[in-house]
Amino acid sequence: MFFLWKKIFLTSGTKIYSLLIGFITLTFTAHWLGPEGRGLIAASTTWVSMFSTFSDLSLGQVAIHIASNNRNQQWLSNMLGSLLLMMGIITLLCWSIILILFYISKGAIFNELSFDLLLIAFLLLPLLIWDNYASSIFMALDKVEVYNKTIIYGKTAGLLFLVAAYYLSYGVKGVLVSMIISQIVVSLMGQKYFLKNAETKICASIQTMKSLIKGGAKLHLNTIGSFMIMYTDILIISHYHGVVVTGYFQLAIQLISIMLIIPVSASMIMYGQISQKGPDLAWLYHRKVLIYITLFMIAIACIAKLISKWAIVIVAGEQFLPSVPIFDLMLLALVGMTFSNIMASQWIGRGLFIYVSIMTTLSGFGNLILGLFLIPQYGMLGAVYGTLITYSVSILINGSMAILCEFQYRKIEKF
Repeated sequence: MFFLWKKIFLTSGTKIYSLLIGFITLTFTAHWLGPEGRGLIAASTTWVSMFSTFSDLSLGQVAIHIASNNRNQQWLSNMLGSLLLMMGIITLLCWSIILILFYISKGAIFNELSFDLLLIAFLLLPLLIWDNYASSIFMALDKVEVYNKTIIYGKTAGLLFLVAAYYLSYGVKGVLVSMIISQIVVSLMGQKYFLKNAETKICASIQTMKSLIKGGAKLHLNTIGSFMIMYTDILIISHYHGVVVTGYFQLAIQLISIMLIIPVSASMIMYGQISQKGPDLAWLYHRKVLIYITLFMIAIACIAKLISKWAIVIVAGEQFLPSVPIFDLMLLALVGMTFSNIMASQWIGRGLFIYVSIMTTLSGFGNLILGLFLIPQYGMLGAVYGTLITYSVSILINGSMAILCEFQYRKIEKF
């Protein structure tokens, strides 16, 4: 168990470095660009995130399942080639859709986002899609530490360009370009490792692509539902209340995301354990990780509640004080978010694609409906209420899954 905690905390160390970079970036851009600038960044990056999430077909997660079922066989070369080809096709389709939507609506769909800002933001699309795929391959190989190194170099490069963008007065566009540079570095370093360790020449395989698409068809609704839970509120708030209010809400959401460093790190490590050992044997460690990290996150949430006003003023300035009550309420969702992150690998590792898709899709649509109903009247608070309801249900569902995993493990232990 010690080696597992070591991996989690080493991964968390990388995430903490990313947190530090994110903290510096958040503080820097909040003071530099203000709520309106942060709102433009939030709206543009959310559009890109939405397209990358909806279009990547969850092929990375399916790749983990395929690797788990082929632990003693060569699978890396065909997987890399197939995913690279799929990424190229998906990117071209998405870029075409964006151009058509902007032309038909004359930009109205994207509200206050200009065409040139949208164009720069969507250069991130293939990089984000590939990052989803590459991170999954690293998890399947149980080489998260290599992926962590790429993140460190990428985040550092992005921060250096952000400083340059400030001195060159590039504004919001400069911030977006710094994100692009960061992802380029991550992608190139990851590709270097894959090329070095591929068993044979990297090439696409029709059979592998069929397996990926078949699994993605069952699983992808889960990814879409997860996005709807976390990010559609930002788009709804932007539409009804403008970019300034969006900036307030996005700050609170970003701070909550930063707090999820350890659960996300644990989830990455557990994907590797399940790929190497299988879901049943990995549960011996998984259950302890779930219990201890949940207790840790409850303690962190209590501390965050006590210092939230002071911390947000330090991070972003007094102009972001409206974010404080939103952040405080969102802390109540941390347990549900922790359960959702840590239990995800068990759902995927067991191949329960359809079940997890139905569960998350219903939650996502429920959150969307609540947002459309509550946000126009209650603003940011309406979004928070919808999120709290959604993650309360998530605790019940993922808790039930944990109980089923425990029963299954005890059956195996008897033999």
